[in-house]
Amino acid sequence: MNEQCWVDMQNKVEFLMVDDDEMTLFIHEKIMHRCEMKHPFQSFNSAEKCLGYLVADNTPAKLFILLLDINMPGMSGWEMLDRLESDVKDKEILVIMATSSVDFDDRKRAEKYERVIDFIEKPFSLDTCKNLSNIPQVAALNL
Repeated sequence: MNEQCWVDMQNKVEFLMVDDDEMTLFIHEKIMHRCEMKHPFQSFNSAEKCLGYLVADNTPAKLFILLLDINMPGMSGWEMLDRLESDVKDKEILVIMATSSVDFDDRKRAEKYERVIDFIEKPFSLDTCKNLSNIPQVAALNL
């Protein structure tokens, strides 16, 4: 891959974190900074706000990697996954469920969504952040 393609790909990947707990978002933002994330990231305290951002973004060929909480007031993570299929089905979005749930049924339900590529427990650690690039679908991007 030539250097220009590498730079273009770097600029077209964005991490989005969605969690209704402001403290969890704060911790995750600090961890993303500490692990020297080379891609931009944004935090949203509601699924509705993140969905609005995704709908409004018109960057061509952009890939979003979404760290999504399950249990939130208003629109839950499950509802957001359903809305991704209807409202932004043409966008490249990979979803990592980031939740404190240890319910096996949540993991099984997540497997039914094609966009869901992993399931991690929160709050995540510095090692979790560094290991995001080891998720097979993310590793395949050669980021």
